[in-house]
Amino acid sequence: MSKTKIETLVFDFNGTIINDVDLCLDILNKMLVSANHNTVTKEKYLSIFTFPIIDYYVKAGFDLKPGGKDDFHSLAITFNKLYSSQYLNCPLFSDVIPTLKKYFPQKKMILLSATKQEELLKEAEYFGLTSFFDNIIGIKDIYGKSKLEEAEHFFSTHPINLSSTLFIGDTIHDCQVGKKLKGQTCLVSRGHQNRSILEEAKSTFLLDNLATLEEYID
Repeated sequence: MSKTKIETLVFDFNGTIINDVDLCLDILNKMLVSANHNTVTKEKYLSIFTFPIIDYYVKAGFDLKPGGKDDFHSLAITFNKLYSSQYLNCPLFSDVIPTLKKYFPQKKMILLSATKQEELLKEAEYFGLTSFFDNIIGIKDIYGKSKLEEAEHFFSTHPINLSSTLFIGDTIHDCQVGKKLKGQTCLVSRGHQNRSILEEAKSTFLLDNLATLEEYID
């Protein structure tokens, strides 16, 4: 099998680099209980998680329709506060550092996340990732709407060949962003969405982990 020539790697963060699914599920269930809603199982979480985050909250059981009893702004603040105080206990996936070391500095590497920019920079620094990335790109707020706008702005202002750029993530949103920008896409089935959902996205590659990435790209 011939390998795909890739010059730039664009990594998602949550669920791709940091193994934070259990933490996010725990925080979600705490918020559901606090709002007098039923909790969800991990299986259900992996089937309902999506972007924008407000849609996933509705699927989880929050009443966010106009006049509903729950408030998305308050939920976003609560999640951000709880996550910020606990993500330090989450591990990186074991193949992350070896993968970054393999391609650094031969390839341009970018971190692109729907995490607020300031928080993303802090998290990347804590995990010792900053030096691997040429650019670290987050979004402007805590509402997890989409990272497409930031991605479009970045790539429209930087001379990067998108046809040889690989967008790597754990959700169909990562694939949608990559396809929108005319790049290659790679989904890793170990994060915030289950494999059956990822299969529907029809990414260029669908992997179980990052360790096998070298089998597909050059």
